[in-house]
Amino acid sequence: MLNGLRQTAVVKPGGVIEVQSTDLPVGSTVDVIVLVRSDATSSQIIHPLSGLSREERIAKIRAAVGGWRDDSEIADIFTVIDQERHTYQGRAISTFDQEE
Repeated sequence: MLNGLRQTAVVKPGGVIEVQSTDLPVGSTVDVIVLVRSDATSSQIIHPLSGLSREERIAKIRAAVGGWRDDSEIADIFTVIDQERHTYQGRAISTFDQEE
């Protein structure tokens, strides 16, 4: 015998859909059919880290932050930036007292 259950659900990050019902006996086998509404916006931007666990997100972020620390050229790059920063004096500003 087949019994039906119909619910509307919102897709969570990572494509997760959650269905809860007291009519679902624990351990029972069910068939799930997903119908996507045609008015659903497929252009939603999903963050690349949204499907990861908290620990996985932290590991990825830590791997990316400071990724340049072992780069031997980084000191040279910052030296050039510092020199350019102190060399540029900005553009000339006209005042109302000066005639053009």
